[in-house]
Amino acid sequence: MNKLFLFAIIAIGSMGFTTPAVAETQTAESGNVRADFSYQSQEFCLDNPQLQISRDGKIILNQSLSTDLAICRFTDLQVRNLDVNTEPEVILDVYTGGAHCCWVSLIYRYDAAQDTYTATEQFWGNAGYEFKDLNQDKIPEFWTRDDSFAYAFASYAGSSYPLQIWQYRNGKMVDVTRSYPQLIYNDAYQLWQRYTESEYPEVGRGALAAYLADKYMLGQSEDGWQRVRQAYQGNDRESFFSDLRKFLQQTGYIRNPGETAYYRLAEFEPTGLYNQCPQGTSLMTAGETDNYRFAICVGDSGQYYMGQSKRTGDSITVKHKQDDPENSFHRGDTVYRLQMDESDSANLYLEVYQNNRRLLREMAQKVYSSI
Repeated sequence: MNKLFLFAIIAIGSMGFTTPAVAETQTAESGNVRADFSYQSQEFCLDNPQLQISRDGKIILNQSLSTDLAICRFTDLQVRNLDVNTEPEVILDVYTGGAHCCWVSLIYRYDAAQDTYTATEQFWGNAGYEFKDLNQDKIPEFWTRDDSFAYAFASYAGSSYPLQIWQYRNGKMVDVTRSYPQLIYNDAYQLWQRYTESEYPEVGRGALAAYLADKYMLGQSEDGWQRVRQAYQGNDRESFFSDLRKFLQQTGYIRNPGETAYYRLAEFEPTGLYNQCPQGTSLMTAGETDNYRFAICVGDSGQYYMGQSKRTGDSITVKHKQDDPENSFHRGDTVYRLQMDESDSANLYLEVYQNNRRLLREMAQKVYSSI
């Protein structure tokens, strides 16, 4: 079911009588997993919504959703694999009711150790989403729009929304939009066309705001601001520009200085260090700090870290020990590690330790990833 940009206005009128509740059950299954969503249709919202998930005929989850989420409409129920493992997830899509809003996905992941299912809630707002396999790896992406732009610089009808692409990884939803620069570029082009073709100032403001968000994701903020400033000549231009900058900071489009930029390996031409993976391995991650280049190669023969000094050209290749964390590589007393910032997972650091003493911690300025 295509749920992209389903903007609904529900007009509810009182007829002076109560419509009898109608019991319904929706079912989806894949392999040994089956999901049943049951509810009673009322005049306004659903009553007694219940989700049941079974494995090989055994009920693992039987959960009432009436206290967790106001559900006024059932949208879809699927059992399909969303990540790199072979275990399918259960995706329940619902609509909470009201003018324009809101679409919500409940994604259930199986925890084999506890023999139970845990849920992740993804709020889509007005936009909804559509499944697309953008890189043809048989793992779907969630194609949607950033609903935070609704009403931000225009009425609902006049607002524009920059592209957003999400993936489900290890029980979490991850924004991977910046990994698809060509799609962002196409979106920015369409938003600019909307601005140039519109006769209404508020539509123009909304289109320019979303356009500039795309330009930030492309790393072209300077060019974006120059075009926006030249294009928009309304009496409120300075207050609009000030509000727009604050908004883009609050929504994460303007990142902190030095924050990591992510690129897909498919968009990157490997040269030098990056095409020296050992036989039987392929490049999975590569990046650069101020002083180093690094690469991670993965294959049947093991996992390797390769580093190179930008200043001296000295290089190192270290094989990963299987009993260590995946991001740690040892050579004698020296440990090389890729470490996420605990306060902001968008930041990736290269760390080097010797005898438990940290010698180096440098933020990665660019990261190329095959994921």
